[in-house]
Formats: sequence, C-alpha cells, structure tokens
Amino acid sequence: MSKEYEFRLTPAERASSTHIKYQAHFEYLLKRERAKNDIPISEDKTNLTRGRISLAKELIGLGTKPKPEDDEEQD
Repeated sequence: MSKEYEFRLTPAERASSTHIKYQAHFEYLLKRERAKNDIPISEDKTNLTRGRISLAKELIGLGTKPKPEDDEEQD
C-alpha cells in the first residue's frame, strides 16, 4: 500500500504568529458551524454544515503533532 502525502507543521511553524491567528480563526469557524448544526435546518444545509465542520477540524489538526499510533499505521 502506498503512503499518502501527510502535511505537518514544524514546531517553529506552529509557534508562528500567523499560525496562531489561523488556528484561532478556524476554531471560531468550527464553533460557529457546530452552533448552526444544532438548529433544525434542511438535510442539504445540514450536510454542507457537517462538511464545513469536518474541514475546520482537519485544518485545526494541521498544527498538531501526529500521534504515535498514527506513525505505526503508515508502516
């Protein structure tokens, strides 16, 4: 099985002021979209909201270190 490309930030990149601002922005977007998901809306809008939640979580995750078990799965 081929390895997928994995984008990870270095510790210095995670500590940069730009990354900290992006992180705060995506955490705000995540909170906003989760609030939207808690109200009754159409199925289409729910799916769109859930997609935005998933994307925000993925972007927030770029700044985290991979878990040890993540490394083992790629072998």
